[in-house]
Amino acid sequence: TTSPSASPSGSPSGSPSGSPSGSPTTGPSQAPTTAPTTQPTSTPTGCPTNGPTTSPSRSPSGSPTTSPSQVPTAAPSLSPLLDLEKCVYIFGPSIHSSDVTLEIAIENTCPEAANATVTCTWAVDGALVGTSATLLELRSSNLTTMLGGSSGKEILLRGCKHFNFSTYSETVCKEHRVEVVNGRMPSVSLSGTSVLSPGSSCVIHALITHPLRNLSTSTIGKFAYSWIVRRLARGSRPMKDLELAGTLTNETSLIISPGKLEPRESYEITFSSNFSSAYGPRGIFNISARANTTSRNVVAVISGGHYRQISEVPHGGFEVDASHSFDPEASDTGSSLGRVLNYSWSCYNATNNKACYSFNTSHTRSVAFIQRKYLPEGTRLNITVIFSVLSNEGTLFRSDSASTSVVVVPASRPKVALSGTSSRQLYISRSDTITLVANVLGSTNTPIYEWLLEDTSTLAHTASLYMDLASLPTHANTSDLFE
Repeated sequence: TTSPSASPSGSPSGSPSGSPSGSPTTGPSQAPTTAPTTQPTSTPTGCPTNGPTTSPSRSPSGSPTTSPSQVPTAAPSLSPLLDLEKCVYIFGPSIHSSDVTLEIAIENTCPEAANATVTCTWAVDGALVGTSATLLELRSSNLTTMLGGSSGKEILLRGCKHFNFSTYSETVCKEHRVEVVNGRMPSVSLSGTSVLSPGSSCVIHALITHPLRNLSTSTIGKFAYSWIVRRLARGSRPMKDLELAGTLTNETSLIISPGKLEPRESYEITFSSNFSSAYGPRGIFNISARANTTSRNVVAVISGGHYRQISEVPHGGFEVDASHSFDPEASDTGSSLGRVLNYSWSCYNATNNKACYSFNTSHTRSVAFIQRKYLPEGTRLNITVIFSVLSNEGTLFRSDSASTSVVVVPASRPKVALSGTSSRQLYISRSDTITLVANVLGSTNTPIYEWLLEDTSTLAHTASLYMDLASLPTHANTSDLFE
């Protein structure tokens, strides 16, 4: 629809009828609505025989004359499943003395990338360092050489992690700047950051060594400290700072109370110290370390153990209690960070090989209930509960199961004996009194007594029966039976 950038210098010798005899000085404002009836019989004399020296605005229809800068040597890889940029971090100090070995670590915080083959490369101020380890160590001699006699210098450390998965590969690089000081400076390191348990109190110490001796009390009193605990990004979960209210933060030790951390996460712990009262403007230090939290599985517990015999089913029915199931990574004080507990019950009647009838399987209840009428003698029930916890904003699921067999056995029959008589038949006068005592043997329960006359009249509900026979009905005779 538009003319080429360079018009031919001449017109075709065999122009179609209807075309102007000379070349127009400018391209037409609109494309012709109809094609010419005939084609030119010769090539225009002004057209170049080779292609244009510059690329057209649109891609050519044929193959390019030069290869692209990168040619894929294999089939296209699958799209990455992880955002690895959020998984790679560099940990190390912000200022460091040339007298001490400098350690910088590059780490992967995403467990989902554990199935990849990972290699590392390092560069210091743009120059590659001959190590593929996760931890880069620059010795005092290396640092002194970098300083070149100056009192201090900022160096740029660049670490790269190369992930090779089964379907694709990816490289993530991160940078870290450190000011190296020529001279003796405080040495600061962190301890207690290797593994943290969310269900327990965690104590992290900053270990500080001062090269200066005889620091005055006034100078030391001006030293200041601060802590930052940050949950690192993982998967769909973004980075988030931990609320440290109630913890000791203006100290060289940090105490994290139970329930503040989440299981199976990575945290960046940063300790900042201000020693400028003794060392001047360079006496401000920041050091970071990575800490992983444990992820112990939950424990399902059914009260009464794996096998129970019951001989007397309570009138209200029988309960199976799993309320003592627990999460070892949760706080005993009730802080749960949004955990969701779930109880999944199942019951099988081994007596008739069927599912239990009238079995409460509510997923939110820790107690299952069976009505008494469905528990006749000889019944055997196999009951299982699956206790699960969903935590970390729905990204971590842990579960455990426990089972028990409940067997209903015949109740033991207590033995009853009467004292106050030597035989089961008494001959007494209506003017006499009678005292009988019931002795119950072989029962662990508290007996309920009921004295009957001829199975009709209740005389007492105590262990002893004392009765004036003159009070008996006038129709009573020697055949009356006390039970």
